[in-house]
Amino acid sequence: MLTIQNIRKLGGRRLFGGWIITAVGGNPNEPQYILDIHCNGPIGNRIDRCTISLNRIGELQRNMFKPDSTAYFLYYNGERTDVCVTKDWILNPENFISQLKYIIKEYHNKQS
Repeated sequence: MLTIQNIRKLGGRRLFGGWIITAVGGNPNEPQYILDIHCNGPIGNRIDRCTISLNRIGELQRNMFKPDSTAYFLYYNGERTDVCVTKDWILNPENFISQLKYIIKEYHNKQS
């Protein structure tokens, strides 16, 4: 899984359009990583925002086709999404970025 040191490196990362990860929070005593994401307009003013968090406590997922695995769920503005990742998959920061993009497109844009 992304470590606290690695996830903090995502701060300032542009996702798509004007969406940028502006702040990354979390410490070893918190059960989740929290990412504050803003959408900036053409002149740099903030026009929208959301918070996406990754639960650091995994849930055992039973699967009849492969061994049981642990899933880590992502939350959009405090509400659990249907998006989850495995420990091995999330080690790649690009995979994590792709999930953030998906959540913004599927959850944020549908609520606006």
